[in-house]
Amino acid sequence: MDSDIANNQANCVSQWNGGTFGAETSAVLITNNMVNQWIEFDVTSDVQAFLNGTANNYGWLIKKTGDESLNGSVEFASREAGTNLPELILSFES
Repeated sequence: MDSDIANNQANCVSQWNGGTFGAETSAVLITNNMVNQWIEFDVTSDVQAFLNGTANNYGWLIKKTGDESLNGSVEFASREAGTNLPELILSFES
């Protein structure tokens, strides 16, 4: 457990090595001029693989590609934001 996540100092007994991740399934390019815009991730193939039992459902990770040590930030609205609330859209085909 990190006792103070705001201080940018690692103080956990054991450090996480970053883990390994599955193949990229949905990529979205987010640029500096994207303000107050919707970002969409198509995870249809992931969900189908979960339902088929051909992939484990560990959720998704949104991460920076390339050199993660470079500065930059992205802000996403949550339901607590009051405006521009996130949406989950489920489409069913017969």
